[in-house]
Amino acid sequence: MIFGVPIFLAVVAFISVVFVHELGHYFIGRCCGIGATTFSIGFGPKLFSFTDKHNTEWTLCLIPLGGFVKFVTENDRSDSSVKMDRSGNLESHNLSISGSFESASLICRTMTVLAGPVANFFMSAIIFTFISGMTGVMTTEPIVGDVADLPGKAITLMPGDRIITVEDTPVESFRQVYDLIATLDQMSDIRLSILRDGQVLKLTIPHIFQPIVFDVEMFSPAMKAGLKVGDVFLEADEQTISSFEDLKFIIGSTNGKPITLKIWRNDKIILTDLTPEMRPTETVDGNLIEQMRIGVRGGALFSPAMVKPHLLESVWTGVRMTFYVIKTSLTGLARMIDQTISPKHLSGPIGVAKALSYTASEGFMPFFSLLAAISAGIGLVNLFPIPVLDGGHLMLFLYEGIFKKAPADRIIKFLMAVGLTMLLALMVFATFNDILR
Repeated sequence: MIFGVPIFLAVVAFISVVFVHELGHYFIGRCCGIGATTFSIGFGPKLFSFTDKHNTEWTLCLIPLGGFVKFVTENDRSDSSVKMDRSGNLESHNLSISGSFESASLICRTMTVLAGPVANFFMSAIIFTFISGMTGVMTTEPIVGDVADLPGKAITLMPGDRIITVEDTPVESFRQVYDLIATLDQMSDIRLSILRDGQVLKLTIPHIFQPIVFDVEMFSPAMKAGLKVGDVFLEADEQTISSFEDLKFIIGSTNGKPITLKIWRNDKIILTDLTPEMRPTETVDGNLIEQMRIGVRGGALFSPAMVKPHLLESVWTGVRMTFYVIKTSLTGLARMIDQTISPKHLSGPIGVAKALSYTASEGFMPFFSLLAAISAGIGLVNLFPIPVLDGGHLMLFLYEGIFKKAPADRIIKFLMAVGLTMLLALMVFATFNDILR
């Protein structure tokens, strides 16, 4: 468990996602003339509260695992409050609040409920846009960015080099570089012509698809074993590893039995034991399947240079990443339903908090990336057609739009009870998964 600043940032992240969601409901409700009596972040005992000029009480509560906006109802409009003035006399005050939720048009109520998830999607897109603007985007030109280290080999390629030819074949884009190299024997060296400081140089480098760790997945066997980005696999159970394909084959044949890995890291040889497990894997077509894995991803020996994007390009990247999170989440849910992947990979509040804490310790960019993904995920989950969630309310509005009347109160209460039971059962199951991890 990580304590200190990362935990504080995880709590702030929870609060910010909830606040943005509820602010979406509140803002559109106000625009539609619907008043609100309470805007609460969290549940349980109040830590802080104040009442604004619209008679909305804003509260921050002890348990930051949700929030709500309580809109004005017809009962609120007809009620009056009795208060004691400074002279000790009782006086009655009609609540000075806007229209009730029930009296608003169906369109206004729909927009108000829909605004919460949409606000989360906007938050996700904005954060991804910010990250894109700060870190840049990969250039399409054949200009080298980062170059990884390999044991016992001095890589003569340098950041900023422009690749002119690969095996004497001219290239004009990084895609051509990768496509040409992919056709070559992975055990062979590669001849390049590069432009550096106005001079054309001939270089020979190792094949670029080496068994180098470029990403370690959260809560994976690799993470638990302490593997880090930049590690180079040398052996697995005394079998030599020359490429990630070798590693995949060896891991896939373990049947979940423990395996000993020999790793090169910063000129040191490290031995570590871990146990592969069935983990979700994204296929080329964007689907998800389960494979025996240790939870690392590889990459090329060198990557394209990063360039600062235009504002519209950053915005488009932010929108695209948000849709990617939504699409991947839906795909994962569908694969859990058809039992292609196990529901044990579903995370609850504990898992999310631990992930936020971990990424906060890794740096602000990983932390903000996860925050954006969580915001998009919260928006998506709230659109599920489950009573008590926003999607459940939208289904009731759809019924009202079709049949020109709202469902009977007893039906609504029954559906809400069923929805609450489903939601609590899901949270208990996800929390149990978190504890097992």
